[in-house]
Amino acid sequence: MIVRTLRLVPFLLAVAWASMVVAQGTPPAAPPPSASAEDPSKPCVTARKKLDKEQRSLAAATDALARDKKARESCSSKSMCARYDTSISATEKRKSRHETRVSRFKEDADKACRAPS
Repeated sequence: MIVRTLRLVPFLLAVAWASMVVAQGTPPAAPPPSASAEDPSKPCVTARKKLDKEQRSLAAATDALARDKKARESCSSKSMCARYDTSISATEKRKSRHETRVSRFKEDADKACRAPS
């Protein structure tokens, strides 16, 4: 029992010595930056989130429109073509609404994120 413990002593001393060397060699942690200097305000963060969400919706509408137009070119029946026409029309309207909202949300985000003078 004592022989086993004596075999571990050099290993434990080496580990302790290595941890001390590593701890002394690392520079001290930098202080955290001040929250008010670099972090955007809550209204700014909220406005950016709304803008990002609306831009994703606009991208989805654009992708859906392109997909439906491509499918419309190769439709095989009159009813299928009519469904694609309806879908394309609705998606174009939705896309224009998203574009309007994106421009409005950009303005809101610019106002909310502008640095106070």
